[in-house]
Amino acid sequence: MLKETGAKKAFWVQEEPQNMGAWTYIAPLLRDALGFDPVYVGRQASAATATGSSKHHAVEQKAILAELSDYLAK
Repeated sequence: MLKETGAKKAFWVQEEPQNMGAWTYIAPLLRDALGFDPVYVGRQASAATATGSSKHHAVEQKAILAELSDYLAK
């Protein structure tokens, strides 16, 4: 079904760091289904699941949404 859409770009957006959450599981599956690599948008890999600061977390959340917006604007 994904290949039939003719999509040229696909995004995976997640709140968890890149090495956590579903990204490491889903990336190869999406690659096989789409025929190209999906774009990861989210926090960089980290040993911790959270920043430990609600203010820093809010800054990171805004950065994730801004990065996605930048990709979509292209």
